[in-house]
Amino acid sequence: MAKLEQVLVEEKVLTAEQVQQCRDLKAQHSLPLGMVAVWQGMISERQLLDLVGRPLAEPIEDFVPEGIPASLTQLIAAETAQKLSCVPVYDSGQELRVAFANEVDELQIEKLAELTGRKILPFLTTPETLAAAYALLYGAQGGAVPGGQESSTPEGDGEMAAEGIDLAGGEKPEGEGGEAAAAQDDGEVPDIEDFKELMTGALDEVRVVQEQKESSSNAYGIEIEANSPPIIKLVNGMLIKALNLRASDIHIEPQETGLRVRVRVDGEMHILMKLPKEVSCKIVSRVKLMAELNITEKRNPQDGRFKVQLGGGGMVEFRVNCLPSAFGEKIVMRVLGGNKLKGDVAGLGFSSRDLDCVLAMLKCPWGLALVTGPTGSGKTTTLYTMLKSLNTPNRNILTAEDPIEYNLAGITQTPINAAVGFTFEKALRAFLRQDPDVILVGEVRDKETAEICAKAAMTGHLVLSTLHTNDAASTVMRLKDIGVDPFLLGASLKLVIAQRLVRLLCPACKVPTKLADADKVGLKPEELALLTQVFRGRGCPECNNIGYKGRRPVFEVMPITTAKMKAAVMEGGTAIIETMAKEEGMQSIRHCAMTLAGQGVTSFQEALKVGVVA
Repeated sequence: MAKLEQVLVEEKVLTAEQVQQCRDLKAQHSLPLGMVAVWQGMISERQLLDLVGRPLAEPIEDFVPEGIPASLTQLIAAETAQKLSCVPVYDSGQELRVAFANEVDELQIEKLAELTGRKILPFLTTPETLAAAYALLYGAQGGAVPGGQESSTPEGDGEMAAEGIDLAGGEKPEGEGGEAAAAQDDGEVPDIEDFKELMTGALDEVRVVQEQKESSSNAYGIEIEANSPPIIKLVNGMLIKALNLRASDIHIEPQETGLRVRVRVDGEMHILMKLPKEVSCKIVSRVKLMAELNITEKRNPQDGRFKVQLGGGGMVEFRVNCLPSAFGEKIVMRVLGGNKLKGDVAGLGFSSRDLDCVLAMLKCPWGLALVTGPTGSGKTTTLYTMLKSLNTPNRNILTAEDPIEYNLAGITQTPINAAVGFTFEKALRAFLRQDPDVILVGEVRDKETAEICAKAAMTGHLVLSTLHTNDAASTVMRLKDIGVDPFLLGASLKLVIAQRLVRLLCPACKVPTKLADADKVGLKPEELALLTQVFRGRGCPECNNIGYKGRRPVFEVMPITTAKMKAAVMEGGTAIIETMAKEEGMQSIRHCAMTLAGQGVTSFQEALKVGVVA
């Protein structure tokens, strides 16, 4: 093969002066010339690989590192793979496909053919992808990862160190009393032995599922053999542990001295485990590969998703976001799934009055209904449960979402893609030409979207959407502030639901208690009347010593159906609208939360968190 410098100049990719500059830096830093050119921004990684791959290697090719059979380590040992900077990918029995990150020469091919007894079919990939594949395939066997990354084997626990993963970074509670203290201070940090057992069985309980490109209706699993690399077991175990704890989000957070994994359970963050810093890059790469993200991109945020098939046959989907941070990429995985949806609207927890208002709205052939609240207050779950009740064969239902959180059969769901200019506004305009009966808009973010929603509601469509406001009454002023004509609101807006989520006391360990005098300060007489008896959770194995188990919404339901309410919406401010709504029977979120506290469903402290003083 011609020297890389010659190819770069002949193909007019670089000038002779640029090649000389790269040659000087190559000598100075002891790095390959091609890598220097990429780091200097003179050439893209893809261009480089296409150039250096000729004529022996095929063009650059993508592959999934976790799908490589572990049996291939018998053909190419870790030492050989490290020395030649390659990884075996597929063996047909006669031909062996091998991934390289650098220039491939005839001597390398001949040596591999002699060692394996196979015809070698080489192809090129990026150094980062090769390093990830090498780490997954060889684990701790291989020492230095091709491309200069270190695959260190931390000292510590014997069995895990032999597999290349050391969980000694997890903090064990000290003694019986220390166990409870650790649970209080740091959340749940699993015992090392328990987690090793969890990892051992993880392969039988979870597998990654990807949608086929040709047909989205079929899915296939990436099979993982029993002797899969330990990093796969570790991530699988992490997912299973989080799901067993009913986590809604999983946070993988690189720290200065290690890796912290936290989960959000019932709205509160708890530590799941602490791991050595050495496994941070491997775990991040594994998750990014599962979500089909670019593992070489570490400077910009990325979004993706993946599904896992559980041992019992259930499917769970994760939405993944990667964010650059001071000590590496932080990953947050949101647990999605239709299992969060209630069977019907009645199961959401509305009072009898509020339920009647919601059901009356859903029977209307047209109108605009908004569900409001902060991020994480359950708005989407409420909307989708309402949508399920409307999902009948005689209705055409369209949704525009960013992203799609639940998949519902019989409904056309459209993902918003702002990167290509496909916004909520454009989706709505297109929907109006799709003969819809019901339209769901993931979020009203601007004047244009709000106006189209209102006009669609006035022209015979039932429109559902969300908005970020603190309460129901302020929703009207928020829409006016972004520029929506008050007449449009009075004519189209039928219902506003504001909501929050409160944690539920664990039924197994809740005990009665009394309000302290300091707690009574600021409470209204009618609230004190609701709180004659309150409860608290002591903590037990049922709730992982938290005292709470599960969440439910509390609502503020404001129908806009009477002439007085319509007039208040068009002409009045927030105070007038709220006063009018309460005269017509609306109860505030605070009142609903205090009622639940008095019934022993939640605690007084939890009710205070969601109850804005009215």
